[in-house]
Amino acid sequence: WRPVSGAMFRRWLYQVLWSLTIVGGFIKHYSYWCVPYILAENPSLTGKEAIKMSREMMNGRKWETFKYDVTFIGWEILASVTFGLARVFFVTPYKRCTDAELFSYIREESKKDKISGTEKLKDMFLYEKADPEVLSIKYGDILYRKTLAKNAEVKLHGVKYFFIKSGYICNA
Repeated sequence: WRPVSGAMFRRWLYQVLWSLTIVGGFIKHYSYWCVPYILAENPSLTGKEAIKMSREMMNGRKWETFKYDVTFIGWEILASVTFGLARVFFVTPYKRCTDAELFSYIREESKKDKISGTEKLKDMFLYEKADPEVLSIKYGDILYRKTLAKNAEVKLHGVKYFFIKSGYICNA
């Protein structure tokens, strides 16, 4: 966790220093947008490498990412109107999931463009569907509980039914 923490600190420091200029902080926010995702996929990278790779990956994609962020203004207004409840239960998870999808797209396009360093992003399990047999071996208990929840003999209701059906609880 130390190298990743150091890299994220470096990213933060660079953004703070760039925000002392007129538009630098705004532009560098989008230049360094991919750093957390790059480090999540390959935590052995140094902060310098992750920042360099993010800058190259975001080259020509900053405006599109800005427009993407603007589409969430309505969700943020909804979150404010609901005193943060919508943010906790819906807006933040939705935004994080779509951020991950955007990174996945940027990653794929960057690999096609042969941007240097993207060969180090090779966590295939993040982007390939697992074999059903492997899933049944690794997550058999969850699949078993989902089957129980669907079974007419088991009468679960309310929150417990939701969590078992969703796969969050493995034992009934």
